[in-house]
Formats: sequence, structure tokens, C-alpha cells
Amino acid sequence: MTDLQSGLLLLSQLFEEGSVVSLKCRTLASGSSVTLAQDMSEELVILYPRSITTIDGFSLFQTLRGCRNQVAKAAASGGENINVPPLGYKKWGLVDQLLVVDCAAPGIIPPYTYDHMFHSSLAKGCNHSLNTGVPATSLLVTVGRVPFVGFLHAREGTAPPFVADVALHYANKLKDALVSAAR
Repeated sequence: MTDLQSGLLLLSQLFEEGSVVSLKCRTLASGSSVTLAQDMSEELVILYPRSITTIDGFSLFQTLRGCRNQVAKAAASGGENINVPPLGYKKWGLVDQLLVVDCAAPGIIPPYTYDHMFHSSLAKGCNHSLNTGVPATSLLVTVGRVPFVGFLHAREGTAPPFVADVALHYANKLKDALVSAAR
């Protein structure tokens, strides 16, 4: 039995020293609607006492495929040298919660202007300017002690600007070009 078949090659990836509290797999349910299938990504969630590691399903699949291909090449050439391809993952630190017993990973929350304004005002206060590209965020909900429920948010990137913002930008450029041409 090879290391790939036994899982030893994949398990050699060390995300954190310490024991695993729970391991969850978020995947598409059979019979789910097409709209939900596009919005929901598959994920492997590993809960440790002081952190959470999430592995994107596509990244895990590509890594396993790369390992399988390398094992096949090594077997064909008679070699034993296998380089594990990099595995993409996110690590969340649990510093504000005393004890974490369980977690839920609903996934990426689509960008909404109200939520963006709410989170920005919590993080930066009310007297700051907002950028127009509203980012999508990932959400993790933890359950434990002190506090009983914890919410972890992380930005996933910025959304494309609104059409009105793009139109305003080009209108300003056109106005500047006309003013400079009139001089």
C-alpha cells in the first residue's frame, strides 16, 4: 500500500501542533438547486483548540490529483521521490474565546452594502470614508465558553465597482480632457 493510498502523504501536512477537536466537511447536498451550487464551495474544516484551518475542496482535489500523478510517475520510473504539491488553506486564530467546542462554516457571504457599512463602522468608527468596492467575506461561527458564541469574519477580496462609480470616473476624465483641450 502506497503512502497516497493510506493517506500518509496527505496527513504529513502539519497545520498546527496539538490535537484535532473536530473535522467537518461542507459539501453540496444531492438535489441542491443550481443557484446554490454556484454560490457554495466545498470545504474541509479542521478545528483545533486555538485555531481553525479551512481547506478549499478544489485545492484539496488538485493536490490529491498532483500526488496521484507523481506516484504514478515514480512507479513507472522506479523512483521513490515524491514532492507533495502545495495545499492552499486558510488559518483562523481563536484568540478572543477561552474554549471552543464546535464551529460552523457557512462559507462566503456575498457583498452587501449595508453589511459592508456595518463592519466598517465597527472596525474603523463612524467618521471614516467607505470604499465603493464592497468585499465578500468568509464567516465562521464558533461555540464554546467566554464568549458562548463567536463570529469570525475575513475579507475575501473586493467586488467590482458599481456601474455608477465607473460612469462617474469616466465622466470626470472626459471633463478634465475637455477642460485641458479648451485651454
